[in-house]
Amino acid sequence: MRSYILYALFCFIISCKQDTAKGTEFKKDNFKEHYIDIVKGTVLLPVKYEQVTTEKLTYLFSEKNYSSGEFELLKSVIEGLQADRVDFSVYMNDSDLGDVILFRGSDHINFSKKDANQYLGMLEAHLAQQWSHLTYERLQSKITRTERSKYIKIKHEISFPMKSIFQTQYIVTSAVSTFEMLEIRSQIIDYEDLMKRIHYKI
Repeated sequence: MRSYILYALFCFIISCKQDTAKGTEFKKDNFKEHYIDIVKGTVLLPVKYEQVTTEKLTYLFSEKNYSSGEFELLKSVIEGLQADRVDFSVYMNDSDLGDVILFRGSDHINFSKKDANQYLGMLEAHLAQQWSHLTYERLQSKITRTERSKYIKIKHEISFPMKSIFQTQYIVTSAVSTFEMLEIRSQIIDYEDLMKRIHYKI
């Protein structure tokens, strides 16, 4: 588990094309607060997002109507987490089931640039293996500090036969927790601003 989280850390040191898409002005009324045990705090998510049970995910994955790129990516991620017995929570947009935010737990890690350099080769090998049948491009990678935490953001565009999917990964560490937030969306705009609005309960 530690190695999985760490190999995601190094890509922020790689030069990449910056994502120029900007979200709209933040309005709290458009978001709802969720306590997430993995985070050890509350996170604001758009009001249309609701938590999805493992049973519902199993049903959705079995439906032919949901064989889209988003579900292919999500199914691959979920199967890996279940195999590794990792805690996770999934939230879906109730008006677009291909619009997903996933939280996964990790051992506490106070990552550094040294960690990033150490695991750089592992990341590249992992991506080449995971997406060998697809075309993908890194759009953004950076490290950011907030008042109570720091996070690494890694964003990719993955091209499926019918459309492109945007996967945005955040590795976040605070004094009380380390976790990943993963967005899988058909739109380029992401929810990075929410990283700065997490309210840790400890």
